[in-house]
Amino acid sequence: MSIHFAYIAGAAALVSIVTAGCTREERTATVTPPPAAAPAPGAATAPPPEPPNPSSITGTAPKAPDAPGPGPAERAGRAIGEQLDDATLTAKVKTALLQAPDVKGMQVNVDSDRGAVQLSGFVESQTQIDRAVQIAQGVGGVREVHNKMTIKAGK
Repeated sequence: MSIHFAYIAGAAALVSIVTAGCTREERTATVTPPPAAAPAPGAATAPPPEPPNPSSITGTAPKAPDAPGPGPAERAGRAIGEQLDDATLTAKVKTALLQAPDVKGMQVNVDSDRGAVQLSGFVESQTQIDRAVQIAQGVGGVREVHNKMTIKAGK
């Protein structure tokens, strides 16, 4: 029984320590400079002291772009989106080629760039080349197909 009491007392102490730390307020000292005395007539005046955090340290407002256009983040987002679109298009074309029984899809390499698809690799006949191009053109999102395929020698 005394062991349970010790656990309960320890847990209560821990909770009170944690909650005491959470409600603690930070004290900050504010230093107010003394009022400036009026300079004597004809005396040179010193420049005002710099603020503790000059704008060169804390940053300044962003400069407006010289010419209208997308900012770096927007350009980066668009580039990433285009890369994803290209990868998706490449995967769609490759899948369609692999599903076609009359084309050996493993022999055809597929690359995409902004809707333009390039097919390359070594295939066994002109019929396979023509069919691969036809399949690629039938995939949604393909704007043009560039044929770089070659017929294997000796076949």
